[in-house]
Amino acid sequence: MAYIDGKEEYYSFNSRMEEKKPPPPKQVPRPAPVASSSNSNVKKQPQAQNKGKGKAPAPKPYSQGYRIPKIQQDAMENAFQMARTIMELQNKEEARIRFEK
Repeated sequence: MAYIDGKEEYYSFNSRMEEKKPPPPKQVPRPAPVASSSNSNVKKQPQAQNKGKGKAPAPKPYSQGYRIPKIQQDAMENAFQMARTIMELQNKEEARIRFEK
């Protein structure tokens, strides 16, 4: 996450998906609690619902435009660059071995 002028800055693999916002979560009514037969003399309190507070939507996978922090994106790019370098070195080593034969 990069902070620029006090704001969090996010980057996305899929900029077209950034403009679309997920639909607000649906609130599901809960059934009233039922007293069990073993504790019939204990009166149960109904639980208050958190009105206006829906569950946060589950994060989407990276391929579907899930926004990742800039630092994480930089770390992933560094890892891919290291993998590319290792592959190039392996190819050069294999070519050198073939040439020596």
